[in-house]
Amino acid sequence: MTDSNTYLDPVALPIGEVARLAGVTVPTIRNWERDGKIESFRTPGGQRRFRATDVAALLTPQSPPSVDSPSAEGRPSIPESLARIGAHIDAYKTAPAEPESAGS
Repeated sequence: MTDSNTYLDPVALPIGEVARLAGVTVPTIRNWERDGKIESFRTPGGQRRFRATDVAALLTPQSPPSVDSPSAEGRPSIPESLARIGAHIDAYKTAPAEPESAGS
C-alpha cells in the first residue's frame, strides 16, 4: 500500500467497486492486496483506493484462469469489467475542473 501523502490518483476506485468489477468479495480484494496482486493507497480520509489501471491489469488474463480468478458464472466478464473501468476514466476526464479555493 502506498502512503496517501506519496500518491493520490484522481482516477481511483473504492474497494467495493473493485470487488464488484472483479466479481469477488471485499475480503478477497483485501487478500489480493496483502498478497501483492494489486496495490492500493489511502485517501486523506483513510479510505482505501485502487488505481483504475491496476484494476484493469488485475482483470486482464496473463495466463490460463486459476481456481481463484474472477471468471465464475454470474460474475461480470473481463471485457465488461474493463469497459466499466474505461467509463470511470472517461467520466473523470470529462468532469469539469474544480475551482481553486481562494486563499490557498
